[in-house]
Amino acid sequence: MKFRHELTYDSPPDEVFAMLADPAFREKVAAAQEVVSADITLTPNGEGFDLLSDQVQNTSGLPAIAKKIA
Repeated sequence: MKFRHELTYDSPPDEVFAMLADPAFREKVAAAQEVVSADITLTPNGEGFDLLSDQVQNTSGLPAIAKKIA
């Protein structure tokens, strides 16, 4: 499944790129989202990178029907 999401940052593009491509930043994002586990893969791709973020989310608080498919 692919998602597309656009964000705007108040920093120069090179600083934003460096932040987004930093594995330590990605670990902080996962911690802030309180994921159970996260496997992050950053792969250079031309002038950019591909990001694969495989996360396990906590299902507590979800209705029982939602937990069946989570």
